[in-house]
This record gives sequence, structure tokens and C-alpha cells, in this order.
Amino acid sequence: MLPIGRIYDTEQKARNAVQKLQEAGVAPDRVSFLSPGHGANADAVEAASPNLPAGHAIVYGRALSKGHHVVLVQSFFGQGGRLGSILNSCDPMDSRDLPLIRARNASPFSDLFRIPTLSRSRQTTMARIFPALSSPSFAFSSKFGLKLLSSNAAPLSSMFKIKLLSANPAPLSSVFKLKLLSRRKS
Repeated sequence: MLPIGRIYDTEQKARNAVQKLQEAGVAPDRVSFLSPGHGANADAVEAASPNLPAGHAIVYGRALSKGHHVVLVQSFFGQGGRLGSILNSCDPMDSRDLPLIRARNASPFSDLFRIPTLSRSRQTTMARIFPALSSPSFAFSSKFGLKLLSSNAAPLSSMFKIKLLSANPAPLSSVFKLKLLSRRKS
């Protein structure tokens, strides 16, 4: 979610914007109303809206220090135009000095259709399709008739009759009758 904000020269215009957003169905926890006053700076703006790009926070902080009001709203993917129109209908100040920031949304499809990216249910989609996957006793190796754990410390070495530790510096080479270094004279 990328925040959308507007600067207003009067408190009444800013409060009208907040009211119109709430009438449009925007949850109150997604709207931030910032008034000028003690400690109203870029840090206060970032605290109110942590996803706000740093450049925007600086501009909004400057507006607050000049006595203006700021309204920020968290916008889901696909809602920016509608929410921007609502904010614009309340006569905001010109804020052309805001740096251009392009949103980089990691899950635009999920946000558009309000599909949570992390499931809160106890069972994932794959577990519903393949119930055996969610069983605590499920072991993929059991599907092939293999034991999950072996009592043998080196099962591959014993399968190929290779000693695990050897005095020979190149045990693998000697098993396959390969020379490690050649002493060929030129």
C-alpha cells in the first residue's frame, strides 16, 4: 500500500477530506490527519505513515512547519485514482514539489482482489488439495519405500562399498582405479 496525501491550507478543508474518505468506506485506521504544531516535521509524518517515501515525508513536514494541514490515506492497489479524486475535491494546495515516486507493489493482484498473501487459515491450498502433505507423519521418501532415517552413518559409502575413512589419500580414485597424479616424463 502506498500512501496518498494532500496538503490543505485550512483545518476545515482537511477535516472535510477525512470525512469524505470515511463516507466513501475508507477505514479510519487507513487515514492520517496531521496538524501543524509542536514536533510536526518529517519524522512525525513518517511515524503517521511508515510506507510514505522519504521525499514525500520531507515535503509534508515542511508544509506542517508552515502551518498547513496534511491528510494521508493508505491506498490499496487500484484505489489510488478514486482516493486521489476524493482528496482533490476538498481544494488542496498545489504540491507540485513532491518528488515522483513509482509504487513497487510486491502483490498487486492480491491487493486488487483483496486476497491475503499470507493465509490465516490453518491449512494451505496445497494441503487441502493433497491432504497427506499436511500430516505430521508424512515423509516424501516413504512414497518410494525408503526409510526416513537410517541407522547407517554413511549409507551411500556403504552402498558403493567405499570406506568412509581411509589411510589412502585418494580413496575414491583408487576404488575406480584412477590415478590421482601422473608421473609421466616428457
